[in-house]
Amino acid sequence: MLLANEFETFKRNCDFYFSRILNEPLIMPDMLQIDVTHRCNLRCKMCNIWACPRKEFSTSEIKRLIDEAYHWGIGELYLVGGEPTVRSDILKIINYAGKRGIKTIITTNGVLLSEKKFAEKIVASSLNYLSFSLDGANAKTHDCLRGKGVFNKVIRAINLVNKLKEERGLKKEDYPFLAINTIIWNLNLEEIIDLVHLAEKLNVNGIAFQPILVNNMVLTEKDFNHFAWIPKESLPVLDKIMDKLYAYQQKKGFVQVDTALMKKYFRNELSFKEMKCFAGFNRIFVDIEGGVGTPCMTALGNIRENSLKKCWHSKEAWKMRVEIKNCKNPCLQLAATKSESENLTKIFLNFMISVNQINDNAEKTRIIKQILILFEKYNNLLYFTKSQMEFFHRYGKEQACLTTKEYIEEINNVIDEIGIVKENLKKPNDCNE
Repeated sequence: MLLANEFETFKRNCDFYFSRILNEPLIMPDMLQIDVTHRCNLRCKMCNIWACPRKEFSTSEIKRLIDEAYHWGIGELYLVGGEPTVRSDILKIINYAGKRGIKTIITTNGVLLSEKKFAEKIVASSLNYLSFSLDGANAKTHDCLRGKGVFNKVIRAINLVNKLKEERGLKKEDYPFLAINTIIWNLNLEEIIDLVHLAEKLNVNGIAFQPILVNNMVLTEKDFNHFAWIPKESLPVLDKIMDKLYAYQQKKGFVQVDTALMKKYFRNELSFKEMKCFAGFNRIFVDIEGGVGTPCMTALGNIRENSLKKCWHSKEAWKMRVEIKNCKNPCLQLAATKSESENLTKIFLNFMISVNQINDNAEKTRIIKQILILFEKYNNLLYFTKSQMEFFHRYGKEQACLTTKEYIEEINNVIDEIGIVKENLKKPNDCNE
């Protein structure tokens, strides 16, 4: 079949889109995220995870989770902490996942990677994505948040990894893929554009921005009096910086951030409807005690008692997704986003660009029929969910907590959107216009 990979990507994006609408996972999560340690070699001002020591998973326990993810079809493993590189077995874990064909991701403060011996082992490992925390364009700003001397170490670490890749004959786009993760906070606000330029100079593949968490143990917690929070008088500066970031993003890519939502976040005006949260669908999170859920809540069971898959499809998982759908305090963390699955029309039109490049009309017709069958399935699920919610609401059942006027309206809007998609399929040659 022509466009086999493109069709699978199209279907996957659609499955995630409709999972969020229906509040039921139609596809396995993209990623397994494991909290592998609460230990850390820094004492960052916005983080107290190091002050909450817990017994860590053994190497064999993590390997078992990787095996479960592999058999389920999950393709990515994100190892978080604390500082994941402090684990003596971190390379064994990375390489085991690599043997399973699972891509591994780590975000690091860069301290240990500033040492050549450890950096060499990381570059030679199966690690796919290596993201460095960098929160200031200079030592004064970054070290204010992370600690004295840390800025120079993370810069040295990035340069060292790039040099070691080059020595191994690896290019910029080869693994490990390097990126920078930056927290937007009060003291680095006017350095944001400088940070983008610094990231380019450091030869990384991109830079992602997230808002400050005043307590990274509780993603939804906000404190407008916190020293790192952007105060009201600085909001006009935030707007100008976000506008510059947006222009840069449109011109070059490289930057990952939703600038419009970032403006609203620091004004406490961000609504869940705008956020398009995919928590409970895009990744399955295992906390350090074995609790299964999402990065914002773990209430689905424990991996020492049940499998990942059983937890993900449990009654508790349904209730958790209800809570998430009713969230009044969105966090704007990258863990909850999936931009490629947010908009049904964009998903459809992007795929049709590829379809319209097919010269074989018979093949094009066959693909369009597949799309129609797929959308008919989604349409039936929407009508079933709508009637079910209306029934529960009418008779006051437990499930009525999801049945709000807004939710029924959302389903109706998606049904209408499917109708528009079907109309477009009658004239495929115009669908990429």
